[in-house]
Amino acid sequence: MKTKLVTAIALIVGLLAVCTTVFAHHGDTVYDLTRVVELKNAKVTDVLYANPHVLTYFDVTDQNGKVVHWVAEGNSPVNVARQGWKSGTLQAGDVITTVRIFQARDGKPVGRMGDFTLPSGKVLESYGGSAHPSPGNTFKTDCNQKTVTGGFGALDCIGAGKPNDSK
Repeated sequence: MKTKLVTAIALIVGLLAVCTTVFAHHGDTVYDLTRVVELKNAKVTDVLYANPHVLTYFDVTDQNGKVVHWVAEGNSPVNVARQGWKSGTLQAGDVITTVRIFQARDGKPVGRMGDFTLPSGKVLESYGGSAHPSPGNTFKTDCNQKTVTGGFGALDCIGAGKPNDSK
């Protein structure tokens, strides 16, 4: 009986430890979602196109001429694919004309991806783009567009009788 009790307690403690980590992973408190940081002429150094998030590593030269190494956390591969990009869309050596990112609150060169504008003019979005980083914020999606793609932006239009209304 004592062995079963110890085993049950150990199992519960183990599950709580794992579940706490999983829930903490999806918090947005590390990023300042109220301010978009705009970076110019970023050179991609690597792209990790894997679950749970697409990570884009890139270098940007700051106003003092110093190269700063950045990391942008995008949505999952499945979700960014719905927004028009896939593995191989970005590769080391590519240039991103404009990066819009929600930087970490501690000022480190890491952030949640808003969108990337490529030299061709194509815009790659994640999490609904830089105009709509997360639910419950002050940014609003334009539901009058013909399509509202990906992220949480489309959720604003559900039930509003707009193009992406799922009723």
